[in-house]
Amino acid sequence: MKTAITELLNIEAPVIQGGMAWVAENCLAAAVSEAGGLGIIGAASAPADWVREQIRLVKEKTDKPFGVNIMLMSPYAEDVARVVAEEKVPVVTTGAGSPEKYMKMWKEAGIKVIPVVASVALAKRMERCGADALVAEGTEAGGHIGENTTMVLVPQVVDAVNIPVIAAGGIADGRGIAAAFMLGAKGVQMGTHFVVTEESQVHENYKERILKAKDIDSRVTGRTTGHPVRALRNDMTKKYLELENSGASFEELELLTLGGLRKAVVEGDVKNGSVMAGQIAGMVKEKMTCKELIDKLVKETDALIKGAGFMSKIAFIYPGQGAQKCGMGADFYENSTSAKAVYDMASEVLKDNMDIDMKDLCFHENDKLDLTEYTQAALVTTCLAMTKVVEEAGIHPDVTAGLSLGEYSAIAAAGGMKDEDAIRLVRKRGLLMQNTVPAGEGAMAAVMGMTGEAIEKVIEGMAGVSIANYNCPGQIVITGETKAVEEASEKLKEAGAKRTVMLDVSGPFHSPMLEKAGEELAEVLKDVELSPLKVPYVTNVTAEQVSDIGMTRDLLAKQVSSSVKWQQSMENLIADGVDTFVEIGPGKTLAGFMRKISRDVKVYNIGTWDDVEKVVENLK
Repeated sequence: MKTAITELLNIEAPVIQGGMAWVAENCLAAAVSEAGGLGIIGAASAPADWVREQIRLVKEKTDKPFGVNIMLMSPYAEDVARVVAEEKVPVVTTGAGSPEKYMKMWKEAGIKVIPVVASVALAKRMERCGADALVAEGTEAGGHIGENTTMVLVPQVVDAVNIPVIAAGGIADGRGIAAAFMLGAKGVQMGTHFVVTEESQVHENYKERILKAKDIDSRVTGRTTGHPVRALRNDMTKKYLELENSGASFEELELLTLGGLRKAVVEGDVKNGSVMAGQIAGMVKEKMTCKELIDKLVKETDALIKGAGFMSKIAFIYPGQGAQKCGMGADFYENSTSAKAVYDMASEVLKDNMDIDMKDLCFHENDKLDLTEYTQAALVTTCLAMTKVVEEAGIHPDVTAGLSLGEYSAIAAAGGMKDEDAIRLVRKRGLLMQNTVPAGEGAMAAVMGMTGEAIEKVIEGMAGVSIANYNCPGQIVITGETKAVEEASEKLKEAGAKRTVMLDVSGPFHSPMLEKAGEELAEVLKDVELSPLKVPYVTNVTAEQVSDIGMTRDLLAKQVSSSVKWQQSMENLIADGVDTFVEIGPGKTLAGFMRKISRDVKVYNIGTWDDVEKVVENLK
């Protein structure tokens, strides 16, 4: 999930944890940041030494960005302002005053400054003094609040300033986030829901009070004092409102609440303490980890708005065997030292088991490029060389996918496998696929103008034939024993297929006839070093995203003989919010498939050196 806020703050999800006094300490902040959001340490009225200690504890627990919330009315505000600069905290959020006097110091330290505002006038003022973004907090929030609701405040602030706006107040799930984005926000700040997470260090009584809260349990005290506070009703709020309504003095009211938040958060006195919580407390019914919460929020939001209002979510997609052509990658070799290094590395790692140099195989006319045992290594080498150039140009994927052979490029691009291991593997894979079934015994055929479901019904019960590729609507490939494929092709034409075409391939790829090849590949995969994935990739076997690299060996072994669910893979990515697909490799086969799968997404192709600049221009 990418927005202007995730880009600004270098975080994965546009979810910021509120800087709640006594609640937002190092454990919670680190957990939120580690989960992909922005964790915040709430400095409140704490001394600078405590804040410095909290900052260093967060740094020990995560290397991801985090922030500190500074209440500018605190007697220690100036000291804390210096501490965050000295410690080079990535982000500072501020409240209860103007951060203008600290801006120069913070900017010199590379800090992003995000004031919390409750009015348009304050928002404009904060933008003028150099704020990088704003939190527009509605009255639905817990703790100290303004008058305007989030629904009213956010769009007015968005219209008034030219910097990104983060919505806060009354947001508990993906519906709230989606609504905030429709109002023009580029991120959300949440407090109450994070209070009840597993990593939150608040007293269990406080958590249980929120989890058991009803929709009508929120109360606002202190309106007459000019400092309204929202908390859950209890004996303290009842007494406060009685005193307030009877005209009690400010001092008398302050005395009643003195130390009230600590009493609730630390001591667990939820009857006499201040149980600060937003109006959405009644929606919070489940305790979970910060990662579970953020993942849930992202999934819910993506399902609702399908990428609308977000920056592009990008998938790198890689073609399979058949896309190869003479000269592929030559311009990358000539213009990029990184691409050249990939080709040279491939020649070196395969020198003992391939009787042709990779450059000669890819760049010059020869009779080997279309042979499976050579094609696979050549195509993966080319795709990975091109990927190096694309990433050096500043374009990075959120997820990767590859059609059949292309899955190896996808895994390597996702960080799960070294380039050299991917190339070695597909060389072995090519040999196994070509030699497992004797020539002439297996075949493949493309079926045009018929759905996968309709084809499945026709070939159901037919021995020796199955679906190899679900490429896109109206283009399915069947595979199996030669005679069975030929018979199935005739039956499919009789059943309504526009036409069937026998393919010029060296074997019945992605059929049960290649199970032995898969078993042998599994043995080879045992010796391959795999690494934790930087981004997920999509497996052809299930059409689902893979985040656990530990699943990869079994999936790759199975992929050789199982159906390639490409159409389903792309449909799942689109449902997950991916709206931009970059095909990396020779040809435009996948782009053609995508046009038939969905016309609501952007598709780019990088097959030549000139393509890189054009695509980068469009995506940056």
